[in-house]
Amino acid sequence: MPRADRRPPAWDAVVRAAALALAGALLGGPAPAHARPRTVLEAARVDSFEAKLDLLSRVDFERYQIFAVDPEPREATKLLLGQRIGARGTGSFVHPRFWRWSLAINVLLIEDLLRGELASVQPALDAPSLAEADRFRVDAEYDARWTFLGEHPYPVTVFATRGTQLLSRIFQSNYWLTTSTYGASAAWHNDVFPISVQYTFQRNDGEERELTSSDEVHQLQVGGQREGTRATVRLDYRMTDYHNRVFAGVDYLIHRLDLDHQYKLDADGTWLLGTRVRAQRRETDRNTFSEVRLLESLQLTPDRSLRLRTRYELAWWRLDAEDVLENVGWLEARHQLYKSLTTTLHARVTHDLGDSGDRLDAAVGGALLYRKQLGPSLVMVHGYQGLAGWSRSSSDLVEARVVDEPLTLVGEIPVRLAFADVDQATVDVVDATRTIRYLRGRDFELFTSGADTLIRRLLGGDIPEGASVLVSYTHATTGVASGRSAEHRYTGRLETTAWDWIRLYAEYGYQDLERWGSLHDHLSAHELKTGVEATLWNAHASAEYHLYATERFTAHELTATSSVLLPLSGSFEPVFGVRENYIHIDALDEHKNAFQVFTEAQLPLGDALSASWRATLDWELGGANDGLFLNGRARVTWRWRKLTLWFEYETRLAQKELEAYGRHSVSLNFRREL
Repeated sequence: MPRADRRPPAWDAVVRAAALALAGALLGGPAPAHARPRTVLEAARVDSFEAKLDLLSRVDFERYQIFAVDPEPREATKLLLGQRIGARGTGSFVHPRFWRWSLAINVLLIEDLLRGELASVQPALDAPSLAEADRFRVDAEYDARWTFLGEHPYPVTVFATRGTQLLSRIFQSNYWLTTSTYGASAAWHNDVFPISVQYTFQRNDGEERELTSSDEVHQLQVGGQREGTRATVRLDYRMTDYHNRVFAGVDYLIHRLDLDHQYKLDADGTWLLGTRVRAQRRETDRNTFSEVRLLESLQLTPDRSLRLRTRYELAWWRLDAEDVLENVGWLEARHQLYKSLTTTLHARVTHDLGDSGDRLDAAVGGALLYRKQLGPSLVMVHGYQGLAGWSRSSSDLVEARVVDEPLTLVGEIPVRLAFADVDQATVDVVDATRTIRYLRGRDFELFTSGADTLIRRLLGGDIPEGASVLVSYTHATTGVASGRSAEHRYTGRLETTAWDWIRLYAEYGYQDLERWGSLHDHLSAHELKTGVEATLWNAHASAEYHLYATERFTAHELTATSSVLLPLSGSFEPVFGVRENYIHIDALDEHKNAFQVFTEAQLPLGDALSASWRATLDWELGGANDGLFLNGRARVTWRWRKLTLWFEYETRLAQKELEAYGRHSVSLNFRREL
């Protein structure tokens, strides 16, 4: 028998235990004396790990030709060669109780052939800056998060994100915008007063002279909460330091401290006593504002739909060199009509005593509040407030007004909303700055971009069956260096159905638009729409009358549409249709007729290959710019395992009296996940 076979049976176990102990010492330090081999093995393993390699290649070719009223035609050719190569990994090191991390890295490679060619196209642009601008862009994008848990009750998280956007505009220099965010957060879990701290620094670097292209924001937030059987204590401190590197006069620094205490006077919380202390200081380049507020409140909630509350508020605030002492008494009644609709009635008396004199105000009012639950921790709020009051200062003043409270989002905005968070709707959210850019739900749509905000299609909700009421509010604001604009649009819509295949609707809207800048312009308009839609088998038809009236002109519009779905096979059902549109403008005595043919379809070509197209052909007559307009897009997609390859072609062609242009875009995209 060989010598190796005469080793004791326990020798292998001893060697294996020693090897595991050595591995544990190298990976996690010396093992405790009571550690067993199984414990070392668990500590040395990687709890979870997932890595994906994401390759996205895109080649865009676009050509523009515009022949308008200019003496010379303008023409530009643009070719963008782009590559995004990235990887993402998530996992835990040593043990999920100790380390947790996630990392996503992209490398952005783009060649912009339009740079340096615009000087001859638009002499108004700065030719030297265009010629010296980079035509090649290599940029790193990342999203990294690291959490240390340990065995102590204070986990620490460090995060860093960076992303670059390329905004392309016809006959203008492409616009690069890079956003970087760095920060850290920590939490201290204890039985006395749990607390959390988070610091964030965000920097935007862009090539355009716009407010959001060259700013830096420091934010510090400290919060904590303790809930007892009857008492709840909350602490919240926020610091925001905003600095713009290009524009002067817009920097500010804000400190705010809130301390809330609520106490239930009875076991079920029908009577609630509340106290709030707030201290705030806001410094800008123009002035300094400081305030301290003490608020005492008593609340009665006899049932879930009714709430009565009275409160008293004592405040001191200073604006520059003026001190003001303020006393406020408030009585409020709130009733919830439906699940998302609430009415409020209130009365208020305010007495201000300041260096410039005293002021006494009394007011009664009411409010209508619309509240939409977008998700477990995200609420959309919009309301209207009516107020009638009397004021005594240097002279008596009686006033009545209606205030449109801006729509706000309250709560935590997740990085990626799940379908369940928006009523099983289509969702596209969030950029590198972790702010909502586009959100579409079953009965609402939200779009934000920089200083622009657009909200539309908000369902009134909880309306009795038989008819649907659609209440819509749109608020859009735009702010750039050259000026700004604000738009408010209110819409009410009533819909009903007949025989399950006919839908009737009527809609009224009011629009208020105002622009500031080199020119000041104000526009208000009334809109009225009424129509009918019918769907029977595979055919669809609709007719609509639209009235648009302003102080300057009145426009009438008639639209008729018909389309048919052809079930050529089980998975190939193309749609073909026609649309007729007639417009008459009174002030200009202008008539315009527009005829459109459209088609769209999805065509499966096999298990891995598919195609789709969408095209419209418009023909306008009778207007100031008659002619033809073609807009089409075709796409072919091939999927094999984790490889996706798609080819996309898009064209926009116009042949009209005042202009003729053509745009062709070809893109080839490649994506591979590993």
